[in-house]
Amino acid sequence: MHPLTFVALCVLIGWVLTAVPLPSDYLLWWPVWAVLVQIWLALHVVRYSGIIASWLVGLCLDLLSGTPLGSQAFALSLCIYGLTLFRIRIRNMHPLQQSLMVGLAVSVFFAASLWIRVALGADLNPLIALASVATSILVWPLFAHALTTLHLRLMREA
Repeated sequence: MHPLTFVALCVLIGWVLTAVPLPSDYLLWWPVWAVLVQIWLALHVVRYSGIIASWLVGLCLDLLSGTPLGSQAFALSLCIYGLTLFRIRIRNMHPLQQSLMVGLAVSVFFAASLWIRVALGADLNPLIALASVATSILVWPLFAHALTTLHLRLMREA
């Protein structure tokens, strides 16, 4: 499988998992899958992902969720920019330490996204994002291991 096809499939699956309609009680605890996919791509498949690709994915997330155009795009590109600065260090960390760094990155994503929406006049509670950040931290080691294993197997076959 071509690496670009793998990246496109990962991004598509992240969008689908982000767009799954859930009851509001479960939606609070649902990880931001599209952001987690972009974080994994920024750490492991640098050639086909980056700040501009994250910005485009964020624009698609804005269109998908109905948020002000560019809010999640800016937040996601800011998050990925911070991760690409320390990509080598983060990749060499223990999976639990990686989880904390991913939690920090997802927190930056939510903080920037919510800041833009509040600046535009929306009445939002910023503490709502904490449950999603906590779930993203818990899910990251298994998610990263699964994607890394799948990536290595598919690239070995190609």
